[in-house]
Amino acid sequence: MRLFADENIPRASIRILRAAGHDVIAIAEVAAGMSDFALLDWAGREGCLVLTLDRDLGRLAQGHGGMGEGGVVIFRIPRSAPQEPALALQALLARGDLALRGRLTVVDRTKIRQRILSPEKPFA
Repeated sequence: MRLFADENIPRASIRILRAAGHDVIAIAEVAAGMSDFALLDWAGREGCLVLTLDRDLGRLAQGHGGMGEGGVVIFRIPRSAPQEPALALQALLARGDLALRGRLTVVDRTKIRQRILSPEKPFA
């Protein structure tokens, strides 16, 4: 699965994920300033998983309707831990009980929440 790292994902996390063999497209490297809607469109067409720290992106994805096989993972992790989003994602991917495609996944240090991406039910 290809990963799209939003501009707010720390470079340390991007390096960790790439070193682990993940195909990571860093928006800051290829399309800095891309709008959230354009990012969601691109991720949906490519079937990518969007990684972000931006809760608003989750709300937009929930009502977007064009994510297809893509998904969104929001990390609610302090910015003082730049490697933590990568470590949290690796732990998510190692689990066999979570589907990330077609879902909005919110991860913090103590819990994981998921919703199926649906244009009829905005994420709150």
